[in-house]
Amino acid sequence: MKLQVFQELLLKYNENINLTAITDPEEIRVKHFLDSITPAKHFKFEGHCIDIGTGAGFPGIPLAIELPNVHFTLLDSTAKKINFLNLAIGELGLDNVSTIIGRAEEIAHTSYRQVFNISTSRAVAHLKITAEYSLPFLKIGGHMLAYKARDVYREIEEAKEIVEKLGGKIVETIEYNVDNYERSLVIIEKIKDTPEKYPRKYNQIK
Repeated sequence: MKLQVFQELLLKYNENINLTAITDPEEIRVKHFLDSITPAKHFKFEGHCIDIGTGAGFPGIPLAIELPNVHFTLLDSTAKKINFLNLAIGELGLDNVSTIIGRAEEIAHTSYRQVFNISTSRAVAHLKITAEYSLPFLKIGGHMLAYKARDVYREIEEAKEIVEKLGGKIVETIEYNVDNYERSLVIIEKIKDTPEKYPRKYNQIK
């Protein structure tokens, strides 16, 4: 099973690269694998997806294993993590995954702008920051998916203004459980072009 192989690679390379603080196999299964995959029960993934701040490949790698007809681009600014992911992609034989090393606020001003159907982000930042990183990558009609804890509603209120400026609209928040963990999926639709000045530099976003 590919998830089992990925877990073995994760634990092996975690000894030398800081990939995950979670090293118990059952916790990896629940907090990394199930948490990554469960939103696919609630939202239809299709086309091209960019996973922003993918880290050790979450949620992108488990989703790519489960959804072989969707293409995933994994973006992270840490070269060691992307190098690990390239090795894992090869070992797992995933031909629906590619990677980019770089900062989202810079890569979003390149040819990757407004070309994706879906963006995912998990444990990256406050929703208003994640939105500024994510929405510029999406085509009009695309969707940003933010993996969040259950208590996300204050973040949603604080993010509404910038989401609108970015050309987005918060359309739904889905609550669900991953084993005993209460989770939320915030879905934002891209309804118009993102102004060219976004995303701004990180210190401006903060």
